[in-house]
Amino acid sequence: MDIRCTSRVVLFDSENRVLLQKVLPLEPLKSQMDSIWICPGGKMEEGESLEECAVRELYEETGINGCEVGPVLWHGSNELILKGVETIFDEHFLYARLEKKCTPTQGDDPTILEHKWWNIDDLISQKINILPFTLPALLKSINHSSVHLGKTKEISHY
Repeated sequence: MDIRCTSRVVLFDSENRVLLQKVLPLEPLKSQMDSIWICPGGKMEEGESLEECAVRELYEETGINGCEVGPVLWHGSNELILKGVETIFDEHFLYARLEKKCTPTQGDDPTILEHKWWNIDDLISQKINILPFTLPALLKSINHSSVHLGKTKEISHY
C-alpha cells in the first residue's frame, strides 16, 4: 500500500467563508457519488515543507497566492485507490486567511470541476458530498481569534 503525504489549505475569506473545490472522487467513493467537495491541496514533493506544499498547491489549483499558511488545524488519513493502487492519504489541513476579495481561477487539472466560497452554515445544512466527512463540524469548531498564522502546530485529528 502506498502512502501519500498531502497538505490541504483551509482558506477563509474576510466573511469567514471557506474555499472548497468540487472534484471527481477516487475509489471506493467513485462508485457512490459523481463528485465531492474538498479543500485545495495535494501531494508534498520531496524536500517540501507542509507550508510550502500548501502554498504551491493553492496557487496551482486556484491561482491564489500571497497568503500565509499555518498552523496545522487537523491531521488524519483516508484510504483510497489512486491509479489502481490502494493508497493511504496522510492529510494535513493548514489554516489560511485572505482579507481581500478573490475569485479562484480554474487550472488545468481536469479532475477539478468547480471552486466555491462556502458559508459554514450552508455546508452543514446542505446535503453535499464532502471529504473529510466531518469537515463541516471541524470548520464550525474553529475559533479564528485563537489561530496565529505561521505558527505550525497540530490541533487535532479528524
